[in-house]
Amino acid sequence: KESFPERVHLIAGNRDLNKLHIPHFFTQKNKSIEDFMNLLEKKMGSSQIFENRRKELQRVFNTKTINDLEVVESFRSDFRKNGFTRRYLELSSLTFLDVSNKTLFLHGGLTKEAYGHIPGIEGSLSQISDWLPRLNQWAKEHIIDGLENKSGAPELIRYQEAEPGLKSNQKSVVYGRNFSAETALPEMIPESLQKKLIKQGINTLVVGHTPVGDIPVVISNGQFRIIFTDNSHATHKDSASLLLHKETLSVSARLPHPGHRKIHIQYRHRLGEWNLIGQKNAQGWIVGLDNKSQPIRFHVDKEAGFKATYQSLPRPPAAILCRQAIGQLSL
Repeated sequence: KESFPERVHLIAGNRDLNKLHIPHFFTQKNKSIEDFMNLLEKKMGSSQIFENRRKELQRVFNTKTINDLEVVESFRSDFRKNGFTRRYLELSSLTFLDVSNKTLFLHGGLTKEAYGHIPGIEGSLSQISDWLPRLNQWAKEHIIDGLENKSGAPELIRYQEAEPGLKSNQKSVVYGRNFSAETALPEMIPESLQKKLIKQGINTLVVGHTPVGDIPVVISNGQFRIIFTDNSHATHKDSASLLLHKETLSVSARLPHPGHRKIHIQYRHRLGEWNLIGQKNAQGWIVGLDNKSQPIRFHVDKEAGFKATYQSLPRPPAAILCRQAIGQLSL
């Protein structure tokens, strides 16, 4: 990002922004190591981060003797001048609009409640060209405030976390979700919001935040699409590759699948061109084709702790595929 500022864009997520708790902690007096560990676990939801940092330091310095104070000091150093986390936050933003690909990137999701909303400002901004720069500037000011330990950036902290008693914050592009509360499946944004975005030259939304299994999930209605990219809970170590160029999405990924050692998922997706991938049937979204060119359905099993499941489906007859392609029938 520092070498190619116009070509690399860093999107701040909740796991980045909630680290602003840390510099604020170090401004307080009479705090113990135990207090710091409680901050990580209770306020930041990171119960394993302290011991994981210790293991990291042990590898870096090739030693088994890293004490608690040294671990705490490593967190403190992240926020000193030129510290890694400090620099990342200083260079990040909440959104990025790729005009050439008609694509909006953000961490959580885009909802009708979040669109045009900036905390502390009455009403909402109707134009993307007004809203995104002002939202990013608002976040930048609060990030600087948090890094300089003025107040701990409480407004930004509230914006990047779930509302009390809920699992999301639909007024936030950081903690909002484009998922169905009933099925736990990814869902399309409202048609009215689609039209608003398309009118302003945006037809693709790229989000992370909520894990979607082993491979990315694309959902599309032919005019608009959402690309869900969080595979942080994948059951294997192979990372997916996504390339968006001239509005064409190219995906390459590997999927562990019953009956196969591992399926290589590879496809291109472009709006305006019919594609089986990205369509929905009664129980889930089609995310790829298996080794027999049968569609693979992605589903979320709520009873099994929101586990991602995959199933090969019979390939629809050619006549049905033709009707689907011209919009007369859906899966």
